[in-house]
Amino acid sequence: MSRDASHLIGENLFPSSAFKSDQIDLNKFQVVQERDFEGPRSAKNFTPPLLLVRKHIGLQHAVWEDSYLAFKNEIVGFAGKSDDTTKLKAVDRWITENRKALQAFVALSSSRLFKKKATAIGASDIRALPYDDGGSLEISDNEAIIAADIVDYQSDLVRLGDDSDALKKSAENALDEFARVYCSQINVVYGLNALVPLPAYFWPGVVCQPFSFGDASSVDWSGADKLRGRIDRLLKEQRGSSINVTRIARVYDDRFVFFIKPNRLRYWLRSIALRDADETLSDLRLQGY
Repeated sequence: MSRDASHLIGENLFPSSAFKSDQIDLNKFQVVQERDFEGPRSAKNFTPPLLLVRKHIGLQHAVWEDSYLAFKNEIVGFAGKSDDTTKLKAVDRWITENRKALQAFVALSSSRLFKKKATAIGASDIRALPYDDGGSLEISDNEAIIAADIVDYQSDLVRLGDDSDALKKSAENALDEFARVYCSQINVVYGLNALVPLPAYFWPGVVCQPFSFGDASSVDWSGADKLRGRIDRLLKEQRGSSINVTRIARVYDDRFVFFIKPNRLRYWLRSIALRDADETLSDLRLQGY
């Protein structure tokens, strides 16, 4: 059922495409021409000051203070009283400063994300975002790593599968950060005999990343090329006509730890380094170290 909304006719219209990062592109503004609307909001919903948040996993947002401004349902608007500008700007800063964590929160809790438009979220997802006036989310370094990987890689892995960066990109550029995070976790326990990364070895499609406790001498890779066939059989298994199983290998040899994994980014993300470190510490404890 359509209803009259004369308070909107001829006013500036802010389309979601007018968000340029967290800025407003005035050149994208339109003018409201329609005369009948389904469930129009009252005039106070469009009266500044306004905090505008796009219903998108990117959480683009901005504060608008200048004039009456209409917007469509792709945007959630929070209208304040004339003296609420400072409060709205504080929320605006909160979203900017905690964007990765908030995006991860939406990715884990939204019932709309990945459905229909793959990056669209609902108004309820935005209203459910955590906010602490004057406080902080108290995100640890490890939690920040997990949140960043959810936003940057895991969400697209769920949505795009083989076409995601996590599966399309090779691991070479990620190995240093993987090794840094992995060693930092292990060395919380074994700092007196610190674990250090050694240069990686590459077979076609496979990476071996070695580490050494207390000695940074290199690994003797002579004859390693002859292991290629065995490595392929170790990491890959065909089950039936449509199921491929990909394994990873973690090998302990004296003071050395070897990770053997496919040369795809998803296996060498920083969040995976956290998981691998937990499993390594458990293995070492079981072995009596």
